[in-house]
Amino acid sequence: MKVTKGPVKVSLLPSVIVPSRRMGQQARYGVGEELRLMALQSLPTGRGPMATWVVVSGGGTMRNTGNNGATYTAPDLGQAQLLSGQRTFKVVLELRDPKGELAQIELEIVSPDHAGLVKLGGRHQAGVANSGFWGQVLIGPNDVSFMRILMQETRGTWNGTGTLGTWRGLVHQDTGSWIAASKMRADGTLMDAVDKVWTETAVMTAPDGSALPWKAAGPRWWARRRGILPGCTSWWAIPPQRVCNSTRHGTRRKCWRQD
Repeated sequence: MKVTKGPVKVSLLPSVIVPSRRMGQQARYGVGEELRLMALQSLPTGRGPMATWVVVSGGGTMRNTGNNGATYTAPDLGQAQLLSGQRTFKVVLELRDPKGELAQIELEIVSPDHAGLVKLGGRHQAGVANSGFWGQVLIGPNDVSFMRILMQETRGTWNGTGTLGTWRGLVHQDTGSWIAASKMRADGTLMDAVDKVWTETAVMTAPDGSALPWKAAGPRWWARRRGILPGCTSWWAIPPQRVCNSTRHGTRRKCWRQD
């Protein structure tokens, strides 16, 4: 919060505690966050007593609660802003009476800019060359709260290649359901959504055409998903593939992926 002008000292209190929230003027707030606004001192002589908070610019909703206090709900970005790539914007709020402003503050509002998965545990189907894990959706950045947003798994088209090309063009249907946030963590807002990241292969060859031998220590996995596999600890280049050294479950495996 940045105080821009006015004789009255004011403050705000977010409704959600964010472990990684920035302090002072560097503090930011997420779309949909509820903030309690308050005056920290009595109004100057001759001012008030009917002072109210108003939104000067930037949008959002304001509900005055009396005693120079109010509850402000931060707005979301519009479609045009999202399409332009904008992810932050400024909001100006003001405490005023009939004679003019008593205090003015500027807030930076942030929308989600990335999402990831928190690994909950491995997923493996016995007897099939496959690798995967269960994960819970995490929304960032981590210095604001998105506890009042909803997410939805929408329609998408599969564009896999290689052995996964047989599913190319397959359409994932809109789930139709909205999912709420679960809790705040130091690394972001955890959504109440668990999904699997998993792949199997029906073709028992590696990307270089070699066979995938099964050994006592475990199989050599060819992962067709891009990214580091569960249990993988490091990468080194073996063109045109990469191999990951894994010691998951107490065994050593080589996890292939296709670039």
